[in-house]
Amino acid sequence: MRPLRSPIASLSSLVFAAAAGIAGAQAAPQADFSWRLFEPAIDTGLRGLHAVSEQIVWATGADGTWVRSIDGGNTWQSGRIRGAENLGVRDVHAFDGVYAVALTIGSPGRVYRTNDGGYTWQLVYEDSRPEVFFNCMDFADDARGYAVGDAIDGRFLLIATSDGGRNWAPLSAPHRPEAMPGEAQFAASGTCLQAMGERLWVGTGGSVPGLSFRQRRASMEHQPDPTAAGSAVAGRLRTALLERSRRHRRRRRLYERGRR
Repeated sequence: MRPLRSPIASLSSLVFAAAAGIAGAQAAPQADFSWRLFEPAIDTGLRGLHAVSEQIVWATGADGTWVRSIDGGNTWQSGRIRGAENLGVRDVHAFDGVYAVALTIGSPGRVYRTNDGGYTWQLVYEDSRPEVFFNCMDFADDARGYAVGDAIDGRFLLIATSDGGRNWAPLSAPHRPEAMPGEAQFAASGTCLQAMGERLWVGTGGSVPGLSFRQRRASMEHQPDPTAAGSAVAGRLRTALLERSRRHRRRRRLYERGRR
């Protein structure tokens, strides 16, 4: 969904404080942790954020900006993606401190990939239709990833990769979520989409908020959410998944073993 202006976009340093604390909390949920204020030397707002570990954090933002720390926030590297200087990079997914994929909003909708820590980026997908507007991106594992955008011809845009973001292709209509009248997504730091294994969830907002989901390779199913009374600027901002059994955790570990 095309963004509204928000003061959150200018609070870059606070975003990094949260990233470091959350990464530490996930690694040791019973341990105490404190907040630290990080201030990368940039002058633009940040939205995309991925804390890979306690040490590795990536973020992206306006004007093609990217920043990265590989030492827990003590030092930062930053730059702009060449060719995306006039685009907002709303989402980033990193595999480690070297490989990352970035998603832009607006038209043209683009996906970029780096294999050298952000110093160079390759344009790996582009859709120049004027109605294109990507919102969120997520990876089920180090190979399979998805990006979702605003509806075109009654169905949300959905593209996929099976090789770690090197190549992307749009999914056919039956495999894309159908959009209800007035339904939209929010480009809230790339958190409206979640992928795990063969499953995919897309949270939506607008006047008809809901949740679209797919199990294995079946078509997308849509489920309205009556608990989230929506409006043009309300509804689901993000989705999150919890692994509910040892079987799911074991499956996740098997996917993680497929790294380069």
